[in-house]
Amino acid sequence: MRRGWSERDPARILITGCSSGIGRALCTELSGRGHHVIATAREQADWPAEPPMAARLELDVTDADSIAAAAEAAGPVDVLINNAGVTAWAPLEVMPIDTAHRVFDTNVWGTLRMARALLPGMRARRRGRLINISSAALRGYPLLGLYAASKTALETLSETMRLELAGSGVDVVLAEPAAVVTSFGANRMPVEVTGAPYRDLTDRAFRFLQSMRGVTLSAQEAAEAIADLVHRDDPPLRVPIGPDGARLVAQRRTVGDEEFERSVLDGLGDPEPVDRLGNPPRDHS
Repeated sequence: MRRGWSERDPARILITGCSSGIGRALCTELSGRGHHVIATAREQADWPAEPPMAARLELDVTDADSIAAAAEAAGPVDVLINNAGVTAWAPLEVMPIDTAHRVFDTNVWGTLRMARALLPGMRARRRGRLINISSAALRGYPLLGLYAASKTALETLSETMRLELAGSGVDVVLAEPAAVVTSFGANRMPVEVTGAPYRDLTDRAFRFLQSMRGVTLSAQEAAEAIADLVHRDDPPLRVPIGPDGARLVAQRRTVGDEEFERSVLDGLGDPEPVDRLGNPPRDHS
C-alpha cells in the first residue's frame, strides 16, 4: 500500500515552476488543503504573494548548483511535483537545435535532476511520491513535435523510475492534462518561421490545433485534479487530467496510425500526398 497524505497527515511538498499557471495554482490549492508547500521559481520576483508557504526558494532546474542549494534549503520533502516546463512551436526542420536542447534540458533532464536530488531522502524514509506533469497529447501533431517528444521521453523515464523504485515506498505518477488556460503557450520560446513551404503550414497548423481543443481547463481546475494525486492511495502510473485529457489519452490507445495521420491531414487541409515514387496525385476528374 502506497499511502497518500491528507489534512490530518500533511505532506511537505516541493513544486517547481511556481511563477504562474498550474504551478502557482498548485501552491494555493495544496496550501489550502493544509500541506506544507515549498514554492520554487527561477526568479525571486516571481513568487506568488499568497497564500503563506513553508518556504519560497529560487530554483533553476537546468542548473545543478541551483538544485543542490534548493534541496538543502528545502530539507525533507515528501512529494515532488515536477511542473516546470517550456515549449517551442515550429516545424522540426527549422527548429533551432539550441532551442530543442533548452526544451529537453528543462522538461526531461530538469525533472531527472530534481528526482536525483530528492529521492535519496524519500527512500531513506521509505515514503515519497514524484508527480511529473506530462501531457495528454503525445502524438506527432505538426508544430508540437519537439514538446511532445520531450514529454514522451519524460513518460518513459517516469515508467522506468516507477519500476526501479518498486518496494522502496516511493512511487511515480504522471499527470496528463490537455489544454489548460495559462500563459504557458503565450510564453513559448520564439521561433521565426519564414518562407515556403513552412510559413503556410505553420498558419494552417495553428488553426488546426486551436480547432482540436475540447473542454479547456482553468489552471485552478487542473491544480485541483493534480492535488488529488497527493491524497490518493496507490495511484496508477498515468492519470488523465480533465475530460479532454481523458479523451486524448483514450485516443492514443484506440486510434491507429493511419487513422490519426488521415485525420490530421484532413484537419490541415493538406492535398493528397505524393506516392512513394514521388509522383503527384492524379487528376480523377
